[in-house]
Amino acid sequence: MTCGSCSAGIEKHLNSKPYVVSANVNLIAESAEIRYHPQESTPHQLVEDVQSIGFHANITDTGQAPTVLTLEFTAPLPDPSHLLSLASTWPGIRSADITGDTAMTFDFFPDAKARELLAAIEDEGLSFKLAPPTRYSSSSKATAERAATLKKLFKISVALTVPVVLLHSLVPHFETFWLCQQLMSEPIAGVHLTLQVLLLFLLVTPIQLVVGRVFYAKCFSSLSNGQTTMDVLIALGTSAAYLYSIGSMALMVLREDYRGHTFFETCAMLITFVLFGRILEHAAKERTTDAIAHLVSLQPSTALLVDKMASGPGGQQVDVRLLRPGDCVKVLAGEKVPVDGVVATGVAAVDEAMITGESRPVDKSLGHMVIGGTVCVDGSFVVEATQVGSSSMLQQMVGEIEKAQASKAPIQDYANKIAAVFVPIVIVLGVLTTLFWLVAAYFFQEHVKLLPGTEPVSFSLMFGIAVVVVACPCALGLATPTAVMVATGVGGRHGVPVSYTHLTLPTKRIV
Repeated sequence: MTCGSCSAGIEKHLNSKPYVVSANVNLIAESAEIRYHPQESTPHQLVEDVQSIGFHANITDTGQAPTVLTLEFTAPLPDPSHLLSLASTWPGIRSADITGDTAMTFDFFPDAKARELLAAIEDEGLSFKLAPPTRYSSSSKATAERAATLKKLFKISVALTVPVVLLHSLVPHFETFWLCQQLMSEPIAGVHLTLQVLLLFLLVTPIQLVVGRVFYAKCFSSLSNGQTTMDVLIALGTSAAYLYSIGSMALMVLREDYRGHTFFETCAMLITFVLFGRILEHAAKERTTDAIAHLVSLQPSTALLVDKMASGPGGQQVDVRLLRPGDCVKVLAGEKVPVDGVVATGVAAVDEAMITGESRPVDKSLGHMVIGGTVCVDGSFVVEATQVGSSSMLQQMVGEIEKAQASKAPIQDYANKIAAVFVPIVIVLGVLTTLFWLVAAYFFQEHVKLLPGTEPVSFSLMFGIAVVVVACPCALGLATPTAVMVATGVGGRHGVPVSYTHLTLPTKRIV
């Protein structure tokens, strides 16, 4: 998604489905929160609905709070069907799937005996390790790859745009120099086409056809699904300017009296600046994703599982995702508390600054509540887990931030309504502008002074193209969701989670 028109189009498409209760699409987070009737549809069907209109989609959360684990085996599976049948009949396992020759994925609920299942798989003589969580790392990787592609295209565009600007803007101011005279006035092969125009054409063509392919691809995809996004406007505006300039070049060759204008520099500068805006957009996404990833990283990946009544050293290191309510874990000085729970034995001082903002450590002893992600700064204790997985306070904070980013402030709803009709209105205005000046140039010649070397048609097209080109960098549909997402991400990183974005607007009046 690249603009408010994209998100509005996806929302409209999803909300038109009879089995969808509501759909809320977040432009900057590139995510959608969909409420649907489970008796009539499935998450996979919803993914296909989004893909049917030209957008990529995958499931990140089904809303049923299972924990997803991927087992990476050291050797190809000898009998995958046997493992699937073993996992499918295990209590609390929601689903299982073979995701390759050496990988298996299954999701389970907090009350499932996942550790026992893994032990049963080991008893089959198979060696494996648990893959790390990928919910945020995979999305960050995809965003980074897209940003790297945009940066590469941007560098190419800048390298070609700089000489274009110099040729178009600076050369005419130095006509007294011999080289500038040659560029500006010397014809090529006896026609009025100058070396300056030819060089502009050679420099801009790679920008338009190679760098601009990112806009053309999305433009064709949008139009094939009956949508008019900002990519359509950018592709239309730059193509119109480029084709007009080529037509003007052809007339310079065919007609000696033609002294028309070209808009090659407009194509180059527009594509370059829009690419720069896309890079800034991706940078904002990365910063916000990093803020959520920082919260997630507060929880340790492993925990020391012990018996509640046992004393002294010992225990088993387990993945924190395998813990369930009632398990007891031992936390030593300098370690992070892995789960929400109650102190069963021991005394320690805990740094809870990341949750409460309290700068001084808080003493914890028998019966006291502790929160996952806080740090044991002195002493040690055994914690009996009460909340694990998505029900823990830390994960609920992450959920609140994601909910805030998915929600829309009133001004964002207003911006999306404008974005939904912005492109068609601009195209209509461009056509009307062209027709207005065409009529004026033909029927009111005494009041309209044509530019030297132009005719009514080319003169009118200049104004129509200008309307479309000027409207291309639509900031309203992009700046609003970007501001909301960055604000909620920064707030969460500083311990101030925001649940409803409409509550952030009145804060501007707080002194």
